[in-house]
Amino acid sequence: MVEFLQSLQQCWRTHGWGSIELDFTHQPQGFLVAKVQNSAFAQLAADSTQPVCFLEAGILAAFFSQLTGQELHCIQTTCESIGADCNRFVLGLAHRLEPAEPLVTKFDHDAIMQQLCV
Repeated sequence: MVEFLQSLQQCWRTHGWGSIELDFTHQPQGFLVAKVQNSAFAQLAADSTQPVCFLEAGILAAFFSQLTGQELHCIQTTCESIGADCNRFVLGLAHRLEPAEPLVTKFDHDAIMQQLCV
């Protein structure tokens, strides 16, 4: 697992997408959180009013869907383009992430995770 994580992090940096870190805190509830700092995608969309890194979310969803053999969905809960310290993405099954979609512009990441994990 350590080698996998290091390879993913190096791949992310090599492509110029920033640095990625995975947070397994919510794994027992069926969610994986990815944190990306210095996102190239967010830099291109500076001064936005909502998370805009759809390509980054799509890459994460496709990658982890292939890895797990399940169709995973990804939502962005924070974005550097709107002043957050990093981009945060939550990966999980689509029907489990659906309730979080309308919360993204109203609540912070921790509050969204609290709602999802209830």
